[in-house]
Amino acid sequence: MRVFLKERVFYPIKYGADPTGERDSSDAILKALSYAFQVQNELELLPGINDLAGVVIDLQGGNYKISKPIRFPAGGGNILVSIPSCSFLSINSDILHIDHLF
Repeated sequence: MRVFLKERVFYPIKYGADPTGERDSSDAILKALSYAFQVQNELELLPGINDLAGVVIDLQGGNYKISKPIRFPAGGGNILVSIPSCSFLSINSDILHIDHLF
């Protein structure tokens, strides 16, 4: 089933992400990704790859605590992740640790 959403910019803080880094933000970021991948415009970039119409995941800066892998859902393309001056702290050594992004 295809879902047509008018929203084009998804803010993880709207779904509970904590930009102070005190609380885990993994689930909120994953939820924002999930909603972004529901955007449809009836076009395919390649067979099986839906065009997500340039949706944006905007982290708006901050420090985010991550406790699980952040994986993009399969089957979508044409997405931008905006990470203006963010830090990510992994609390699990099996997960990629990114100290700081600018």
